[in-house]
Amino acid sequence: MSPSAAVGAPCGSEGLVCSPEYPCGILQATATCTCTAGVFVCTDITGKALAEGGSPQCPALDASAACPATETIASLRACGNAGLMCFYPSTCSGGQEYDTCVCFTGTISDGGMGLRFECTPACDYDAAPIDAGPTVDATAPDVSTEDAPSEARGADAPGG
Repeated sequence: MSPSAAVGAPCGSEGLVCSPEYPCGILQATATCTCTAGVFVCTDITGKALAEGGSPQCPALDASAACPATETIASLRACGNAGLMCFYPSTCSGGQEYDTCVCFTGTISDGGMGLRFECTPACDYDAAPIDAGPTVDATAPDVSTEDAPSEARGADAPGG
């Protein structure tokens, strides 16, 4: 459901929140719609109320936007330019030179939705592969255990 379709839509639980997404450039932004007096009342990513049939707005680009000084500071920090990518020297071994933090829509510190940095998990690429257990050859023919030789049969066999 789009944010403009959610505005004024009937709802049954007072305070129920939904978060419809809408495009903002190359990324998705998220509106916040709250059930109030039996209908959804929505705000766009900029915090402005949406009127029925109205179009949600995208945040204005901040020409002076800069990346935070460190990855730790950037991690989940609010930001203003959707799509802004920041690169930080990696502290992990394994060949990755830089970690990346990207500004996009997500849960912010007050629990609402807004633009924030999300950084690649530290050393995520160093994780060992998961052992899925033994492999099974699907092309191998099924062999019945009754047809297989056994030590017990060998002991009972004539001459054995």
